[in-house]
Order: sequence, then structure tokens, then C-alpha cells
Amino acid sequence: MSMIKSLLSVFLFLGLLSSCTSNVDEAVSEEQQQLNSVKSEECEKGQCPCETPRGNVAHGALITVYNRSEVSCEETCEPHKEVYRCNNGQVVPETIAAEVVEASKDYLEGKSYTCSVEQCKSCTFGKNVIPHNGSVTLFNTEEVDCEKSCEDAKQVRRCR
Repeated sequence: MSMIKSLLSVFLFLGLLSSCTSNVDEAVSEEQQQLNSVKSEECEKGQCPCETPRGNVAHGALITVYNRSEVSCEETCEPHKEVYRCNNGQVVPETIAAEVVEASKDYLEGKSYTCSVEQCKSCTFGKNVIPHNGSVTLFNTEEVDCEKSCEDAKQVRRCR
């Protein structure tokens, strides 16, 4: 009897599920509709904005990209910086004329919108912590004979 009740409950539940119709209506905010309308108008003129991780960039605006996303602590990102331009929805090198841009080409392949500098590691020598590119002066003895100077026992250690 309890098995019949269980089966009846399952059928009843499945019947409710099948009779349930949900009407999911994706509401688009008024602000989003206006943005889409403006974007559509711009694109019709051949001036689509470019969508980037930094947000939308206007047609014709310059964008900085990097050919490396991270550099060693000894470097800066500056030598890896390149200037690109938004050209009708496509980010292209600034040096390429708009009329020769290939729509199917990914000009950003291997590029990054950000570049960070690795943090340099410090060094330890005994109980001494030496910052990167720093140095510490140590002595190989605590005392020197009268005929010698401390300069004879001095050692300079650099962290590279």
C-alpha cells in the first residue's frame, strides 16, 4: 500500500511539473536599451565602440596594450607598451590605416590590456635580510689584531 502511495505521489508531482508553464521574460533596463540603441546608431555609421576588459571604448579612441602581461622586477612595462586604436568595434594597431584593417584578423593575439612588474625578492645572509639591489657590510671576524684594520675583515654582500 505504501508503495502505491509513493508511486501516486511521484505521478502527481510529475503531473504538476508538466502542467507548470513558466514564462521567463528577460527584462532589459531602460538604460541598457538606450545604450544598445546608441551603439546600434554608431555602428550604422561605421563607428562602433570597442568592447574591452576596461569597458567600452569609443570609435577612434587610443588604447594602450602590452606585448607582455608581466615583466621581471628588473624591467618596466614601458618598452612593452603599444598604442592601438578602436576602429569600428575592432582594436587595431594605431599604425594601420582604417581602410586596410582586416575585419577577420585578431590584432590583439598575444597582447594584454595590463602589464605588471614582478616583485623583486630580497636575500638573506645569516640573520641579515638584504633588499633586492641592496647591500650589507659584514665582517669575517669580531676583532682584528692591532697591526690590522677592520677594512681587512670587511665583506660587502649584494642582493641581485
